[in-house]
Amino acid sequence: MWELTPQVVDSLQMLGLAFVLSTVIGAEREYHHKDAGLRTHILVGLGSALFTRSRRTASPSSPGTGRATRAGSPRRSSPASGSSGPG
Repeated sequence: MWELTPQVVDSLQMLGLAFVLSTVIGAEREYHHKDAGLRTHILVGLGSALFTRSRRTASPSSPGTGRATRAGSPRRSSPASGSSGPG
């Protein structure tokens, strides 16, 4: 069995907050008859919270831990792209 440690309590609080905030956003979208309503926002919110939490608890000392939450790598301008810049 598992034990109710501070880490478990923190995870449950984060999941609860993700559920509440996702529910509020989804309910507002349902009220305005928009796509991606209540169920979708709850599933995406809880899924992203679980993913974030699992990456944080997997190996907090690993240098690559934070990379999973980035949307993409920073863009670099290359001189071979053909654009000479603004001017």
